[in-house]
Amino acid sequence: SQFGRVAVDVLDRYVVSATVRRDGTDKFFPGKKYAWFPSISAAWKISNESFMKNIKWIDLLKVRASYGVNGNDNISAYQAYGVYASSQYNGVVGMLPDSPSNDDLSWERNATVNAGLDFGFWGKLNGSIDWYNRKTTDMLLSKQVPQTTGFSSNFMNIGSMVNRGVEFQLNGDIINTEDWTWNVGMNIAFNDTEILDLGDVTEMTYSGDSRLKHVVGKGMYTFYLKEYYGVNPVNGEALWVAEDGSLTNNYNKARYIYAGSPEADYTGGFNTTLSWKGLTLSAFFEFKGGNEVMIIENRYCNSDGNQMTMNHYKTALNYWKQPGDTGVNPKPVAGTASNSYAFASTRWLQDGSYVRVKDITLSYDLPSKLLKKAGISNLKVYASALNLFTFHDVDFWDPERGVTGIGAGIYPMTKSFIGGIELSF
Repeated sequence: SQFGRVAVDVLDRYVVSATVRRDGTDKFFPGKKYAWFPSISAAWKISNESFMKNIKWIDLLKVRASYGVNGNDNISAYQAYGVYASSQYNGVVGMLPDSPSNDDLSWERNATVNAGLDFGFWGKLNGSIDWYNRKTTDMLLSKQVPQTTGFSSNFMNIGSMVNRGVEFQLNGDIINTEDWTWNVGMNIAFNDTEILDLGDVTEMTYSGDSRLKHVVGKGMYTFYLKEYYGVNPVNGEALWVAEDGSLTNNYNKARYIYAGSPEADYTGGFNTTLSWKGLTLSAFFEFKGGNEVMIIENRYCNSDGNQMTMNHYKTALNYWKQPGDTGVNPKPVAGTASNSYAFASTRWLQDGSYVRVKDITLSYDLPSKLLKKAGISNLKVYASALNLFTFHDVDFWDPERGVTGIGAGIYPMTKSFIGGIELSF
């Protein structure tokens, strides 16, 4: 890689910088190995202008904007070149093409526009607001190809998508006296992802899981599942929605639908610290909302009688018992083959929103006057609780499922209690 940067700062008011870099990777053929990635940014520190001198309550007011391009080469080694693998035919070991080559494969490009405002008021309140729009082109995707090529798929530069959103951050000092200090802070981000183009198709199955799709006009990941309706109140059988909108107890006739996304509409956190003399209490919370998750484990532990040898949740006891029962699990039948517990179903899709108590810490710094006699400069005693509690409606220990919202046997976030002494001489 080669890198160059020029920055100009005029009177601590106007700042302009430009950057250009040239990156290369051996993952692509020599003719596609290198690419140029420029960027430019500018800022205006309004609070340093002469006409702002008499406005004492404004500490900082700065607007800024930037545009830049970067590259992504996150594919496996030799993905562009194609590789051979050993195979056996008629008792003889030989080599055969295992993946196709693509000498046109090159960098995926991400162009981002960002605009923001930084502010500070009354010496107590500060924060920032950012808006961004990031467009990705020449995406590195595995695309289906005609099987007459000898392969089912090949990596190509196809399609485009956009990420856009707003981020807000705010910090404030509520109390700041000799004995008392109290500050709070929060941040929240709203992000929207949209796939704009996928070449000559409108949707692609996610390579990691068939229950997820990449769909033009929708987010990066979209659940693609059979539509579960609920329980037949007459006989307790599981019901599905068919292609024509009617209800059926036949899983194979159920229609597939786009059933939401694991991508959150918003994420964020908030924190607070309260101190009195040497005693300090701090807390940090995080939250996420507007996303769906699939709790696949539930199909084994709430299997309607299919997995008879496995332990089951207590909620499995909430099943259909008499005509008229609704909002319950299907009637359990030992060894049932009804597919009521099938894994590709909206039955296991749940709202993944949560608020987590991430960290609470209580500490005490002993007075320096007492410590000097012992030759100690600082002594702090503290106790912390990590991942203390999570507020959510997911029928599982933990609502977090990663970026795809799917997982099986995921170990829940560990709850920890920590205490200690920090000593400085």
